[in-house]
Amino acid sequence: MLNFASMLILMNIVAAEDYGLVGSLAVFVAFSSILIDSGFGRALLNRKDLTQTDYTTVFYFNISLSFVLYLLFFFTAPLLGKMFHAPAITSVVRILFLSLIFNAFGLIHQTILTKKANFKGLT
Repeated sequence: MLNFASMLILMNIVAAEDYGLVGSLAVFVAFSSILIDSGFGRALLNRKDLTQTDYTTVFYFNISLSFVLYLLFFFTAPLLGKMFHAPAITSVVRILFLSLIFNAFGLIHQTILTKKANFKGLT
């Protein structure tokens, strides 16, 4: 709900072209987030005999991959600016993609909470 409200406020403040650019970048963020999870969260939910090592391994894999992807987008941000014909978007890319790192820290914890609560999935 808070995310929806912030989007409405942003729509009134930001120009339509800029809002469209951020929306286009959100697609890159979404695909990167899917790549970072790589289905390991679901795999951990489905397995019964898990050790702490299993959770730790997936956690560090997610964190490592998120840093690699962030660095990739950080250094290719000027190229994305040229691709979208908006050089000013470089700093936006570098800030927006920080969410990959922050989200990666929560993936395993979300999986553990879901498994302990015996949910079929988070809604």
